[in-house]
Amino acid sequence: GGSPRKWYGNTDYVLTYDKESYALLRVSVNRCPSKAFYFRECLTWSDVTSGDFCVRYFPEGSVFSTVGNSIFEEDVPLAEICCCLACNVVAGWLRIINPTLHANPGDVARIPFVRPESDGTSGLFSRAHESAKLEWDSVETSGGCERSPLIVVACQDDNLETAASRLRGRGRNMVRELQHLEEENNKLFSANYGLEDEESS
Repeated sequence: GGSPRKWYGNTDYVLTYDKESYALLRVSVNRCPSKAFYFRECLTWSDVTSGDFCVRYFPEGSVFSTVGNSIFEEDVPLAEICCCLACNVVAGWLRIINPTLHANPGDVARIPFVRPESDGTSGLFSRAHESAKLEWDSVETSGGCERSPLIVVACQDDNLETAASRLRGRGRNMVRELQHLEEENNKLFSANYGLEDEESS
């Protein structure tokens, strides 16, 4: 679940899942019916959304919930599925399929998936995911944050004002790069679905 984020993010919680915790779950209301899917890499999205549908990648070691539905890889690479679901064509379709605040798994499953003819999605996904992860891990509350980005930049400058200015510039560049990648992704899938004219209008 969590706030609208594409490609990566909302890794806010750490679960204790040792033998004792699992035993407690087994005797509680939660019978772990989908335990075969626990800790597998997946795509996820927030069930409740007030904006566009946002899909993101979770690496191995993650667990899903009813507020963070998931897709697992079978025959199609997760990178391809993620790029498809992250495009604005799909966001528009989902608003038509279910014009509520929810993005149910059944609604997402109704999206027609056509694999792109070119293999442009793997590189595009890697760059978008990496950029989103860098941005997410730049916040000190992220489990992937190693040190404050301000401290890293301040080590290269004589004063804090210059460091803060440089850090803001890096942030703007990161946002622009991600916007550029999303525009590429939108064009790729608009062409894939034969909707180039709608994309440009």
